[in-house]
Amino acid sequence: MSGDSGGREVLETDDYISVEMLTGHAMMIDRRGFGRGAVRKYWLGQGFLKSIATDTIAGVEFADNDIHRQIVRWNSGAKVYVNRGPTDWRVGGKVLPQYGYRATNGDTESSIEKIDGVIVERSKDGGWMYFNGRGCDLDDAAGLRPEIDKCEYLGDRRFRMPVRWKVLRTIPKDVSVFLHFCSDSAQRSDKIAFQGDSATGIPVSRWTGEVTTGVDMVINIPQECGPGEYDILTGMWDPATSRRYRLIGEDAGETRYRLGRLVVEGDSGTITGVRVITTDRKEIVSERINLDRRQIDFGQAITAGAFRCNVEADSITVTPLPEMESFEVILKKDMLGAGHKRPASVVAVDPQGSSIRPVEYKWADGRLVFETKKGEFAYRVPLADN
Repeated sequence: MSGDSGGREVLETDDYISVEMLTGHAMMIDRRGFGRGAVRKYWLGQGFLKSIATDTIAGVEFADNDIHRQIVRWNSGAKVYVNRGPTDWRVGGKVLPQYGYRATNGDTESSIEKIDGVIVERSKDGGWMYFNGRGCDLDDAAGLRPEIDKCEYLGDRRFRMPVRWKVLRTIPKDVSVFLHFCSDSAQRSDKIAFQGDSATGIPVSRWTGEVTTGVDMVINIPQECGPGEYDILTGMWDPATSRRYRLIGEDAGETRYRLGRLVVEGDSGTITGVRVITTDRKEIVSERINLDRRQIDFGQAITAGAFRCNVEADSITVTPLPEMESFEVILKKDMLGAGHKRPASVVAVDPQGSSIRPVEYKWADGRLVFETKKGEFAYRVPLADN
């Protein structure tokens, strides 16, 4: 789920996906989303969307007269429930968070839902099942939430604005913090009017608890920047690779996180003070992933990772999302033929189905457990009678 700078873009957010499911549109993908992002959305939504491709909408209603809780019924009998509101909505045994949905058409299903308080996703289409515990898409994510500590005007176009960081999961290397003040009238293509320095004496890899950056740093407003409002954007990047990291907050694009707006007060170029105002809360992408890598029980499977299962009479094929780090897969006996089958082996295979290596596994108490390996395409599980 990444772009040039490593962050998710609008087309991969739950907000976008829920809108497309609501209206039955095939989901778009752009250049930034080729690879894992495209495969993820295909596995999640394509089965249901294909099932209603030639269907027509029979009716639309708002549950309990709440415009944020929308239900769309199709002539085929398909139903889509979408929660656009800020509070959870219980539908058919599922808990739908904001931007969550439940789509059903016979045995075909797709959903973004909450399980044990964690936002996850899954789908089912014939013998295909997809599970995503959202706990292993963390290769470019840090559990860091930035917020403005205070803002103090020092006079002479200078101010101090420390940023406080709540540390939930840090980055295992020392990267740099940037602070951008942006305006539509800025001459630069990225709309940066001026920048601040949020350095701290503590290397990022050793941050714990709460850390405040920019405590002693004075930010200067250039002469060409007059009174007005400026978006305050922050983020983390690796100067060696130009890679940016996902944080907890409102991604304003290009993996820059909006802290609020800086109001520069004055008249005719004369600055008399500065203050900060907050902005409306929007979808916070990094709060919608499983930062703690909790194992999620989907019923047929348990995982913090993301994979698709193809269940056939004599075998199961498990295909992880591309480019995923290693994670544990647990398949319950009901997926293996109502308890009448057992795994004969687990074999890693390439895209052509050729064997790569045997995989260690455990089969106990009606559960098959094995570990994926980053870079391997899929895993074939031949089944034998008990």
